[in-house]
Amino acid sequence: MTPSAVSSQKKLLALATLCLQNSALILSMRYSRSVLRDSYLEGTIIVIMELVKLIVSCALVMRDGGSLVHILRVIRASLPMAVPSCAYVAQNLLQLKSVENLDASTFSVLSQLKVLTTAVASAIFLGTRISSRKWRALALLCGGCILVSYRPSLAAGTAGLSALQQAEAAAQWSTFLLGLGCALAMVTLSGCTGVYIESQLKNASATLWERNVQLSVWGVLFAMASLMIRDFDALYERGFWAGWSGMAGVVVLCQSVGGLVTAVVVKYTDTIIKGFVVGLSVVITSVLSSVLFGTDLTVYFCVGAGAVLLSIFNFNEPDLPSSASILPGPSDRVKSLSPFNRQSVGAGHGSSSPSNVPLMGMQNGGGGGGGNGSSKKMSDDDPQTSQQIQTHPNGNGSSLLGLVAAQGLGLLSNGNKTPGSKV
Repeated sequence: MTPSAVSSQKKLLALATLCLQNSALILSMRYSRSVLRDSYLEGTIIVIMELVKLIVSCALVMRDGGSLVHILRVIRASLPMAVPSCAYVAQNLLQLKSVENLDASTFSVLSQLKVLTTAVASAIFLGTRISSRKWRALALLCGGCILVSYRPSLAAGTAGLSALQQAEAAAQWSTFLLGLGCALAMVTLSGCTGVYIESQLKNASATLWERNVQLSVWGVLFAMASLMIRDFDALYERGFWAGWSGMAGVVVLCQSVGGLVTAVVVKYTDTIIKGFVVGLSVVITSVLSSVLFGTDLTVYFCVGAGAVLLSIFNFNEPDLPSSASILPGPSDRVKSLSPFNRQSVGAGHGSSSPSNVPLMGMQNGGGGGGGNGSSKKMSDDDPQTSQQIQTHPNGNGSSLLGLVAAQGLGLLSNGNKTPGSKV
């Protein structure tokens, strides 16, 4: 089998695994709570998740040649990761609470708001330049999420209902608002935490897995502290493993390996293909949620979900290079008009470029990726002449935007290959 065939198989396997992991995580959490009625403490789930991530991260560091002494040195230098690690623990708790109070399909769509929160946080704190097309995509994302969250039955009011029906409607409305509030808080934490970590890692020399070790160590500590503060009495009376089932183990497994799968996908594919996989996982989650839990997929939901998927693809689409500013000198005007001396600058541009004329303002396209301010040489028809093209950097932190936009639920998820990710 040729190397290209092996690489294609790895891509397909990684993409299929990421799609299944995204859907399985949400559905398993929802099934565990709403169908099996598992009564485990959320804090115990988070503690085991962080322990698994710590073990996997240490194993990957040692696979890359690290030793136990090296891992201890990495842990001693982990203080800057305490704040984002605490935010990750809170984010996981909010995720569990949100899925418990929202149907799986609604949560899978609302989780795509991570793209918006990351973009806004990057623009505010890192000065990332976001094109007008991407802002339009973000506006479409917000509109789609509003449609998905709209509940005609809950918004119709309780006039004409019996006292029992009014009580049931009030309980449904409060449950929905609780889940919605947790989901919005979760995506806000996700975006801000990812940007904070990226700002910390600008000049850091630690590898991806070393940073994951630092995050996981603090994650275990904060998860244990949260469990003791929130559920000490229940933990003392019932024990750590009370209310656990096989499905709870599936939840831990999906959450723990999700970051590793995402890192593999980033290695073998690009952000546009990842965006397609995220969209496919939303569709799969919605269909399976309707089958398993009887979720009613209304017209509002379908239109809103379609708008969200379209916004993700638009946000991930590479920006076209900006038009080049050509300033030919007097001696070059006649030569530049000759059909034998015309060159095409950039994909899809048919503008002619005289030799030895700098073209300013051309930017590298990509899903939020920025240029490096480097110079490129383009040979002219005359082998003795060449042309200098300057590219402008595309802003700080823009690589994070393209990657998070593609991942959605797994964006900024633990273990991503973006700066500041976590296993």
